[in-house]
Amino acid sequence: MAVDHYGDVYGDSFEESLSAEFGVDVLVLISEATTFSPFIKQRLLEAAQQCIDNRRVFLKTLQWLNSLRSKTRNLQLRRFERR
Repeated sequence: MAVDHYGDVYGDSFEESLSAEFGVDVLVLISEATTFSPFIKQRLLEAAQQCIDNRRVFLKTLQWLNSLRSKTRNLQLRRFERR
């Protein structure tokens, strides 16, 4: 991401973004490496998979909360209609 405008577009540095997304250990591993080794590739793939898994759990939680909110709203409407 060696572009001058990265910080302006994304509001943080590439390093901050990488650390927030994949963790400090991946940032250090990548920033101190001189080559993109199979070990670094594997570690990055593992971190990416963890991010994917975390987002899936988060999405399911949001869907559950949205469903709960809809059910609560329906119950409130039914109570109001009975009055």
